Amino acid sequence: MRSSIVRRPDGVHSMMRGGPRLLVLLIALGLFLGAAHAESADAFTIDCNVPGIGCISGFGYNGTSTWGYPVDGQGNNCTNYAAFRLAHNGAGNPGNLGNAGSWGANARAKGFAVDDNPAVGSIAWFNYGHRWAPGSGHVAYVEAVNGSEISLSDSNWQGGSKRWRVRRGEWPWPSGFIHIHDVAVPPPIGEGTFVSVAETGRVYRIAGGAPLYVSTWNAFGGAQPTVTISAAQLAAMRNVPADGTFISSRQTGRVFVIAGGAPLYVSAWAAIGGAPSSVIAVDQWAIDQAGKDPNAHLNPTPSDGSFISSYATGRVFKMAGGAPIYVSAWPAIGGAPPSVVRVDQWAIDQAGKDPNAHLNPVPADGSFISSGATGRVFRIAGGAPIYVSTWDAVGGPQAATQIDQWAIDQAGSDPNAHLNRLPADGTFIHSMQTQRVYRIAGGAPLYVSSFDLYGGGVPYVDIDQWALDQAGKDPNAHLNAWPADGTFINTLPDGKVYRFAGGAAFYVSNWNLFGGEQPSTAIDKWNIDQAGANPVSPIRPVAVDGTLLKGLPSGRGWRIAGGRKTPADLSSASVAVDDLAIAGIPDPPAPTPTGGGQTPQQATGGLSSCTKARAAVTRDKRRIRELKRVVKHARAGRPRRSAARTLAKAKKKLRSDQAKVRRTCSG
Repeated sequence: MRSSIVRRPDGVHSMMRGGPRLLVLLIALGLFLGAAHAESADAFTIDCNVPGIGCISGFGYNGTSTWGYPVDGQGNNCTNYAAFRLAHNGAGNPGNLGNAGSWGANARAKGFAVDDNPAVGSIAWFNYGHRWAPGSGHVAYVEAVNGSEISLSDSNWQGGSKRWRVRRGEWPWPSGFIHIHDVAVPPPIGEGTFVSVAETGRVYRIAGGAPLYVSTWNAFGGAQPTVTISAAQLAAMRNVPADGTFISSRQTGRVFVIAGGAPLYVSAWAAIGGAPSSVIAVDQWAIDQAGKDPNAHLNPTPSDGSFISSYATGRVFKMAGGAPIYVSAWPAIGGAPPSVVRVDQWAIDQAGKDPNAHLNPVPADGSFISSGATGRVFRIAGGAPIYVSTWDAVGGPQAATQIDQWAIDQAGSDPNAHLNRLPADGTFIHSMQTQRVYRIAGGAPLYVSSFDLYGGGVPYVDIDQWALDQAGKDPNAHLNAWPADGTFINTLPDGKVYRFAGGAAFYVSNWNLFGGEQPSTAIDKWNIDQAGANPVSPIRPVAVDGTLLKGLPSGRGWRIAGGRKTPADLSSASVAVDDLAIAGIPDPPAPTPTGGGQTPQQATGGLSSCTKARAAVTRDKRRIRELKRVVKHARAGRPRRSAARTLAKAKKKLRSDQAKVRRTCSG
């Protein structure tokens, strides 16, 4: 089970780089063109993919013309590379075979065998109209044949070079194979053998059929005997060790089991049911460089679609974005896989905590997953699955790993799901439709008006605008309409702190009210300024009706209704906020007099000016009492001065309202 990558699908861009760019590749003389279709993540494997000739230079290819075939500015062209490999194997020039799509027919016309049987040294041919290269077709060189899987290398006009693998029956399987000068398959090289590549001089040790680089002989106590091989033989080997292979570090002595090409630490033999029959000692360099240097021939985390099981618990997990996603039943993912690697529970427990685990706690940002039960597709952002309503919303179809719906349902509830219900605070997301960027706080998207607030270069994940529109409405969106109660934010650029309750932001004058500084997410102050005025800001101007507040430091309880506060009993649902912020919330209006106490003027025209003025004085006095308590408990310095200024304004308003009473109620 391996991950399919036709083009970079992670959707993680940098604001400093100006966001997503569309790469247009012109089809000419056998240009490779990856098909933009929604494929299973188990479709095929790209082992190397670079803009230049870096993936194929190890075979001696330098980008010059062979047999008259042209090359682009970087020396790439599929037909020229195929001609080079044939000539390098000793084949004579068969004459120009035309564009890649014509190679099959033209080679057959010249008497060469063209069939569906791959062989090392044969040319994989993709006819005109093939989904892999629908324009001018394509040709690639067959490096290895391992049962139903073949390893290919190729060059692409204005598209770089690649090394990749595909199995019979998968959609990128070639139209046929051209046998101009097949080569003899060398005998297999035994496990633990040291090999030296003739063209480069690099030394590797074979483990699980893959060559793991040796950076220094000192790791093995000095130089060891080696077997000389060619670059072509090296390319024919597995790119990563076979599942279930055991390796150990010569420098540290740590033991790892290979799963999906990645080394997962084994803390004790008993943790996997006992010691294996063999363990290959390798250079720690290869383990340290897993996923960083192609010579390591190790993945940083198991490949998408691979399976692991815990020996301790018996639980089975399917890998997606480097994280183990629990499988509750085989039918939930379409049936049992061909193999499952038994691993130490320690690695699963330490996912994201210890680098030796080589597992992510949640799938990497930008990963795609799909539900085996519903077929819905989600994109991971901050560990949460964000629904994709249409492929067009995320730049076109991508490979997605099919997982158990159970994990999506249990996101954030069961640790075995290895999914968050909501994106982690601080995650940046980007709407492909509107080009707006948001930062997550309390599960809600808060708008970013300027990249400069965050230093200019921050990664973000492309998501479907549908999820933003449905935040708080549809559970598949996995987004809140506004930040969750109790969320702290600090605004940029002024650094002020707020706490959320009922969707409204309450100013925090003093961290001591909350027992010291708390984790908070830096967000754009624009959202506070635009609360209630711009629908892009998810912040409410007033807390939603029914919100319960606990004032600090007073400990008094309040309930919000219609943007006003009334005393209430405290409960577990109460959100602790600053008394100073609560003091700014108006009290309910004074009740309208009823019965015989009404004057004719009051009965027909509502409250008199005198009654309104007296009610205002009553509210002023109540607020002043609250503010005096705030000032008394406020920390010395700026917080106390701020509270004192607010109290002074309230006293000034009281004097004004008292004067109004004297004017309107006299006589």
